[in-house]
Amino acid sequence: MIYFFHGFESSLPSGKVDILNNLGFPTTGIPMNYTSTTPFKNIETLVSRNKPSMIVGSSMGGLFALKIGTFYNIPLILLNPALVKINSTLDTPNNYGAFRPKIWALVGRSDELIPAQENKLVLEDFGASVTIWDHGHRTPNDVFLQYIESIKSELIEIIE
Repeated sequence: MIYFFHGFESSLPSGKVDILNNLGFPTTGIPMNYTSTTPFKNIETLVSRNKPSMIVGSSMGGLFALKIGTFYNIPLILLNPALVKINSTLDTPNNYGAFRPKIWALVGRSDELIPAQENKLVLEDFGASVTIWDHGHRTPNDVFLQYIESIKSELIEIIE
């Protein structure tokens, strides 16, 4: 099972979950309760209990995914993860885990919130395979579909 973590200003249902399911990747959208006092702890508890085969995270969900993925060695797909220029009071830990799982990242060159080149450098420090396309902070579903199709064979190898 793949988990999808939406961003801070997003919600479920998500077309990205539908796209993954339609491509044969069983995916569940996880409601990210960012207004909770412990959103990270809540999601980490869910992941530690259920051990998804992969996590897809968008924006703030991408930050949560990266933190959790490095603690539990879970492969990741990150969409404009909120790794730089973020002032957050959420309960995310200050550190990352010891694992460096397989990471694919899609970054928008026109992202108005997260500077693409700075994000790319942080992601590469984790060994991520980073792709930069021309979209903004929100990754349109058609862009997401094209991206997933471009890495589909790699995903199949990792998930099986």
